[in-house]
Amino acid sequence: MNVLPQFQLPVIVDNDVNVLALTEKYLGSCIGVEDFICLALGTGVGGAIIVEGRLVHGSWGGAGELGHMSVDFKGPTCVCGGKGCLEHYASGTSIARRMREKLTLNNEPLDNLESRDVIARWREGDRLATEVMEETIAALGSAIASFIHIFNPKVIVIGGGVAEAGELLFEGIRREVATRTMPSMLEGVRIEAAYRGNSCGMIGAALQIWEYGVPSLSSSNEGFI
Repeated sequence: MNVLPQFQLPVIVDNDVNVLALTEKYLGSCIGVEDFICLALGTGVGGAIIVEGRLVHGSWGGAGELGHMSVDFKGPTCVCGGKGCLEHYASGTSIARRMREKLTLNNEPLDNLESRDVIARWREGDRLATEVMEETIAALGSAIASFIHIFNPKVIVIGGGVAEAGELLFEGIRREVATRTMPSMLEGVRIEAAYRGNSCGMIGAALQIWEYGVPSLSSSNEGFI
């Protein structure tokens, strides 16, 4: 789609987690870091991969679908068609859904429950919420260990609404990752919260100018990247 006729301005297009990664690269935990991974835990689970200082887009822009790495090859079928995807366990949507399922089995239906409610109950020591969040942490630990083994990053950045659970979540993830990762690969790796939480996407969208420069209206890309 050529958007130039609509705006009469150069346009740069990318997904929310890739631009989150630009925020981390220029302003956050990854200043001066050449190799890092970003995860966003929200409605789904998105990812961004930075290798030698550059975003990896893949052959047509689809790289970074880290939420669809399987953490349980016999797990439930995902919307992508795979089984046991990370997204099924670590997204805000899945956290709320799994908690509702547990409450229903416990004769405590609560249809309007959201992930923030589960996290609040977890902080208070609720047994069912703890079960849900421990499963979430285990899935994240498994996936992040794989990312470390594959990409050898210096930093793993986690953002999105679920990351607002704070240090309770991050302590669990770091502990889980440590049990699943080769010590030599884990050495020096940091797991950090996103620089500005849910605002990182908006900041990163603006930072695309720093990353790519201003595209020319007369360039062969017809006004968009």
